[in-house]
Amino acid sequence: MTTNKALGSSAKKDSRPRYVVALEQARAMMGQSGLVAFDRATLLVGVFNDAQWRAKLDNLDDFGLAEILDEYLCDLCLRFHDLRRLLEFYPRRSQWASGKLADMYDEMIEAGIKVPEREAKRTRQTATLAELKALIAEKQDLQQRVKTAENLRGRVEELEMELELARKQIAQLERENVALRARLAENLELLA
Repeated sequence: MTTNKALGSSAKKDSRPRYVVALEQARAMMGQSGLVAFDRATLLVGVFNDAQWRAKLDNLDDFGLAEILDEYLCDLCLRFHDLRRLLEFYPRRSQWASGKLADMYDEMIEAGIKVPEREAKRTRQTATLAELKALIAEKQDLQQRVKTAENLRGRVEELEMELELARKQIAQLERENVALRARLAENLELLA
């Protein structure tokens, strides 16, 4: 019976989105450093890259997402982007065994690894209302052209079928004409 309960509880966890489970695990790891900090960093980077989580947050930019994940790191005195770069610089779990994140961070900075700053945020492309209207008009024009081309393609196919039918009729008429000329020639010979 305990096996069934364990299976039932793990099935419940499996039915939830991965990011929900990962965030719960990351919260449970707060207050611990060293190898557990590595595990937490790995979980949070996985959440950061999770398309379902990003979609739930209306595809917020990387800095906005990082700010949300920062709340899972307040005990480490690191921001998410710092921890992510640290994980990239020290990718093996064994490298985190000392638990001295401040020393690891200093080594990373001395090695020239930069942590993205909020000001380095990607700029969002914007358009004026006039540009938007022009793009919409261009799209509608292109859609109309496509529709016209499709109609013309259909008409060309119809005309090709009519042409093929006309060619068959011409061939039939030419055969009948040959037969009629032959009969006419026979009748003229009989009359002569």
